[in-house]
Formats: sequence, C-alpha cells, structure tokens
Amino acid sequence: MFWIEIFLSIWALIAIRLLAQGHKLGPLVGWVGQVLWVSMWIFTEQYGFILIDTGLAYIYLEAYFRGKGRC
Repeated sequence: MFWIEIFLSIWALIAIRLLAQGHKLGPLVGWVGQVLWVSMWIFTEQYGFILIDTGLAYIYLEAYFRGKGRC
C-alpha cells in the first residue's frame, strides 16, 4: 500500500504542476488522480479522507470544463 500512496502522491504533484502552468491536461490528470485516491480510500476503508478528495475531484472537474469554454 505504501508504494501506491507514493505513486498517487507523485501523480497529484504532477497534476498540480500542470494545472499551475495552465496546461490543458492539468485538470484531467488531477481528476483521474483524485478518483484513484477515492478508490484507494474505499478499498482500505479509510472513509475520513473521501470527502476532501471528492471535493478536490470536483475542483479539477470544474477547472476542466472552465478550460473547455476557452478553446
């Protein structure tokens, strides 16, 4: 489980970097990462983290659709 958390943390850092640079894929990469985090929390039955990660997934999804309007 340790390596999964390391992988997902690196994924999150990459997503934040892409989003901060204004890259098109930033919000999408972030959303996928948050879905993976929520899946992991459900699998490990650590339900306390689900609310914040679901909220972050919503923020990434909102940023994605906001960016689609600018294209």
